[in-house]
Amino acid sequence: MTAEREDRLSALASRWLGGKPSRMATPFVALASPSWRGVDAEIIRAERGERAVMIKAWLPDTRFYIDTDHASRVTCAAAEHRLAPAVHEYAAEYPALVMEALGDEWRVARLEDVDESGTREAIFAAFKSLERLTTRPHCQWGCAAVDHQLGELLPQAASAGRFPATQLAHWRDFVARATAAIRAVGVDQRLIHGDANLSNLMLHDNGSVRLLDFDMAGLADPFQQLGCCLIEYCDSEATAREAFEQWCGYFDEREYQRAMVYAMLDDLRWGLIAQRLSDLSPRRYQEFGKYASWRLWRFSTWLERDSAARLRAIGAAR
Repeated sequence: MTAEREDRLSALASRWLGGKPSRMATPFVALASPSWRGVDAEIIRAERGERAVMIKAWLPDTRFYIDTDHASRVTCAAAEHRLAPAVHEYAAEYPALVMEALGDEWRVARLEDVDESGTREAIFAAFKSLERLTTRPHCQWGCAAVDHQLGELLPQAASAGRFPATQLAHWRDFVARATAAIRAVGVDQRLIHGDANLSNLMLHDNGSVRLLDFDMAGLADPFQQLGCCLIEYCDSEATAREAFEQWCGYFDEREYQRAMVYAMLDDLRWGLIAQRLSDLSPRRYQEFGKYASWRLWRFSTWLERDSAARLRAIGAAR
């Protein structure tokens, strides 16, 4: 962080701390490989005496995939329903959010936490609670459909010349077939979080959950959110099927495959985002390319192995 940027964020924190912070620090190390944590924004804990706030200051190179105005609106709505930390201010000129600093009784979720059924149930409930804000009065939610974003990312990838034309054509064909298969059976539009990265989940000692990072939030098929969760939390098809049933309260092969196809598309989306950052971001210290390679490798493996069967299953007769 440059000295000028630090001074501006210090001034922002001062509005809520009653004076200049005595300490400003990032509470974790940012990672773009093998995880994606603290990559889209600088996260700062600012303290003055007994008072503290958290600041999320988005980085300029993320503008091609994050609408900060929209992300802040969803964050505020979620906070009002205790699904996210309280928001003190959205400063569009930075852009940055000033939020409640959660206490020591809160911690970031770990993969082993999701293995515990009760914790997983609480996490799923938090994601599903966000859907109830779909029709919130006076709120205009943007589109978070992964196929919509891929419609922008794939042409950008083609322009960059990073991937062979035949490979991009193969990817575009799958996106088109997947979108057609899902739309043929009907799609509901709900407000979803859009991401399921474990670093976006805060767990309280009493089992409560708060969601962080609404950068990818918006209206989309709720099975897209479920697919994001399955790919992030489950290490096999067997555990993914169990988690699907826990989320839905039933098991349906067609809907399960729908969620898994969304998981595939999510891999492609994040792979293309990371590759674009690798090509264009001034942050050369982040391993964006390595993260992109991993997500695109997993997508390609699924694409060649069983994508046709998954698409057929979505439209199978009941």
